Amino acid sequence: MSRTVLLHAFLVLAAFPVPAWGDVPSPPQATPAQETGLPYMGSPAPAELQVLTPLLGDWSIATRVQSAESPGQELRFAGQARARLAYNGQFIQLDGSASNGKEREEYVVLYRYDSTQRVYRRWYFSSIGLASEFVGRWDGTAKTMTWTLLNPGPGRTGVLTDTLGPDGFSTDVVYKDDAGKVTRHAVLTAARMGSPAPN
Repeated sequence: MSRTVLLHAFLVLAAFPVPAWGDVPSPPQATPAQETGLPYMGSPAPAELQVLTPLLGDWSIATRVQSAESPGQELRFAGQARARLAYNGQFIQLDGSASNGKEREEYVVLYRYDSTQRVYRRWYFSSIGLASEFVGRWDGTAKTMTWTLLNPGPGRTGVLTDTLGPDGFSTDVVYKDDAGKVTRHAVLTAARMGSPAPN
């Protein structure tokens, strides 16, 4: 498999998240402000972020990728993810890794609710140099979040659809060219490992 095809396959893993579970550095020492118990600056986290709390916890993730560059072939990746509330609960942060058995990608995904624009936002940062930004719309009836890629390459579009449940979630990833042809399609399926994380 060419490195280019593998790079494009990793590109679709823009949805979830464990970094290497090795030694964890010691937390930084508390500053005088922290020791006095001062509250965080700004407003409390928006209630709308609660719709994404089913993502919290530890996950085992399987990914299948199909590409127009390799018709009839399917790439498979295995990975893990850990999601937690971060930055005074203003964000959900997912840290993850994925591998095809030969190479590995590590990534971070940040989610938040933009109260000003009344949309959800998602940022994806990867060890292969990707940095992607998405805007999301929540469908409370279907329990799905549809993410539109804001910084696709020329003549490209990208849409991710998360379907959330208490014990798992799935993400359907579709990239198209400017003629509307699907150039890449991936399906990520996550199964919960252990108990749900506390909110």
